[in-house]
Amino acid sequence: MAAAVAAMMWGVADAPERLTQAVERGLLQPLGAFDFRVAGSSSSNRGSTVDCTNGEVLIHVVADWLEGEVTVTLRSLGGAEVSYEAIVHREDAKALSLTRLPRSPSTGVLVSKLRRLGEALAAQAPDILSGSDEGHRRLAGLAR
Repeated sequence: MAAAVAAMMWGVADAPERLTQAVERGLLQPLGAFDFRVAGSSSSNRGSTVDCTNGEVLIHVVADWLEGEVTVTLRSLGGAEVSYEAIVHREDAKALSLTRLPRSPSTGVLVSKLRRLGEALAAQAPDILSGSDEGHRRLAGLAR
């Protein structure tokens, strides 16, 4: 029953493509200098997932259509996941507001929110995104 309601409210049938397009056009464009690419995606009745990597760092984007939230985590390959909120400045993380998305968010809404996140990560965490030794240590320290 919940799956049917979600499908009606959120347009789940096109959700995987919507999230993948939003990640490509929103999150990955500001991260172009770090060579991230979509490595895979999946979908369920509840949400969608898109993984991006540059061979050193994995960005995991999960949209929960029922809760109206998008979560984004980063991890060094083989390391623990760290939420973007632990990486970008607190004020920027609050302003990004990836929770409480509107019903059936358009690709444009998702692109806009993910682009702001990509810009914040590129500006504040180039060491992490490049996969440098310093970035790996910093990410490992944030995971604790």
